Amino acid sequence: MSDVHHVAVVGAGPAGLFASRRLAEAGIAVTLYNRDIKPGGLAEYGIYPDKQRIKNGLRTQFQSILSNKGIQYIGNIKIGENRDMRLLDLFKLGYDVVLVTAGAQGVKRLGLPGEETPGIYHAKDVVYHYNLLPPFSLMDLSIGKHVAVIGAGNVMVDITRWLVEKQGLQDVRVLVRRGPGEVKFDRMELAFIAHYIDLIALENELKRILSVTTSLGQEPFALLDTVKSCIKPENVSKATPSIRFQFLTSPSTFSGSADGRLAQIQVENNTLVDNQGTIKARGLGEFSKVDVNNLIFAIGDAVDEGLGLSCRNHEYIVTSVPKYPVEGVTYEVDGSVTGLPAEGIFIAGWSRQSSYGLVGQARKDGINGAEAMLKHLEHVKPNTAFTMPSIDRPDVVNKQDVFRLIKREGELAGQLGVEEYKFKSNEEMLAAIR
Repeated sequence: MSDVHHVAVVGAGPAGLFASRRLAEAGIAVTLYNRDIKPGGLAEYGIYPDKQRIKNGLRTQFQSILSNKGIQYIGNIKIGENRDMRLLDLFKLGYDVVLVTAGAQGVKRLGLPGEETPGIYHAKDVVYHYNLLPPFSLMDLSIGKHVAVIGAGNVMVDITRWLVEKQGLQDVRVLVRRGPGEVKFDRMELAFIAHYIDLIALENELKRILSVTTSLGQEPFALLDTVKSCIKPENVSKATPSIRFQFLTSPSTFSGSADGRLAQIQVENNTLVDNQGTIKARGLGEFSKVDVNNLIFAIGDAVDEGLGLSCRNHEYIVTSVPKYPVEGVTYEVDGSVTGLPAEGIFIAGWSRQSSYGLVGQARKDGINGAEAMLKHLEHVKPNTAFTMPSIDRPDVVNKQDVFRLIKREGELAGQLGVEEYKFKSNEEMLAAIR
């Protein structure tokens, strides 16, 4: 028998890790379930590879969290329908509450003709590939010389940076559905690619859309000034006009060449309309074609619909009347419509709001989600029938395995004289710790 509450946290990214720490500090017994072998999620596999100082700082915090005796770790296990375990199985084990912090592991699809043409990728494919997350690390992306990226956020910046810096591309076209006044990337991230942006092409593009943007009271050339101001003196020598923006543009169809791979995008010209203070794009029915070898969607992510929770608009549906909101935000899910308990399921991080914010926001949301759970647990008696799962699989890892893996990768980095070393497959990771 136990007088301690037991909580299952599904997903070991920043939201799940910091939520676990808050729960453990409150005396809750936490089991942290993770799809990947290594914890970290967005922080480990979503941050641009060259940002090592940021990554290492977060890794230190994560290792400290895992060292907490009140937190158990079960990695390399998939939670969801028709997977290793279901959410319902966690409740059958006797967990009092389940917190889902699995991120946004789905992708947004536009449903356009030819969208599945080989050569079209989603940002997740590329970001996970260059951050060496199995099995994405072993993908053959087959990047050609002419690539289009759709999006206007920080992920687009990372991907275009990788294409130019790591792949040596000199023709990357960024297609943006709306205008320069609606871009979402921030100045700090822009500085990483500013010296690669074709300034002449950008100025001409801003002139092309001048009448549309000024009719809404916008100043489109502010973007050009921002780009110029973000070019660091040390980067001037390696500046190459490789990245070109095309605004007021939406894809409509995709077509392949004789070998079946992507060869052309048909795009539609847009105008901008002010819809009660929100600037939206509206198609004009005017089409043109763009010749490319690849297209990468950087338009945000969607939650994992296979997890077993109800979804709407790429996100899980929270309860309409929350009992324990935190800062006006609802973290509770009514699972009864999918055969789960009506109470006792919480979501946080990108599982609550996909693609919103970076690590700092995920951390805050995870902690707030934990606070909501603690309020709920004040009214719940601990389940005295709780039992830890019995998983008889040699490829499932615990936190001691994770620490051994981290140590081994650090040793190899030192031997090779590199800042970071990562095994590219789960098999290599398991071989290193068994």
